[in-house]
Amino acid sequence: MKLSKQEFLKVFSVAWKKAATVENALSGFCSTGLFPFNGDQIPEAAYLPSRTTERPEPVSDMTTAGQLVDAQPSQLVFCAVY
Repeated sequence: MKLSKQEFLKVFSVAWKKAATVENALSGFCSTGLFPFNGDQIPEAAYLPSRTTERPEPVSDMTTAGQLVDAQPSQLVFCAVY
């Protein structure tokens, strides 16, 4: 089912009015231990690195100025340079 922008906004506004409440905001702060502060609310294990962060750093063939240095086409990463 495809919604137009106007249809989406109608559906979204109904859901937003039901979900974006002071009670839900307070519950979010409380359940995460942000307010009132509770440093024990989130277990230490939640702060451990995930498997995806335990990968070796990729070797880059690009300089910091964005110039290519002996890079193969399969190694190229295109980024916007500002």
